[in-house]
Amino acid sequence: MGNLGAYEAFTTAAKKAGGVEKLVKQIEEAAAKNAFPKAFAIGALSTVAVGGLWKVGVDRYRNAKNNREELAEEAKRQLKSLSEESTKSDNVD
Repeated sequence: MGNLGAYEAFTTAAKKAGGVEKLVKQIEEAAAKNAFPKAFAIGALSTVAVGGLWKVGVDRYRNAKNNREELAEEAKRQLKSLSEESTKSDNVD
């Protein structure tokens, strides 16, 4: 090894790889292999997070709908009760 530092290391590695283009290709492939698991994990976690948020939204919508339906039924019962009471009081006179 000489005193050329990184340049010498790069040129030696390029020579062993069969040229600069081949060395660059090897570096790119290694980088892609190292990045794939991280990208896959991020994608999977994002999918799970979005799915979880969707489920929470759907559950809230269903609960709100059920609450509205229950309130509507209670209002109908009260109206019917008031109507029956009114009819009874009209018949009593």
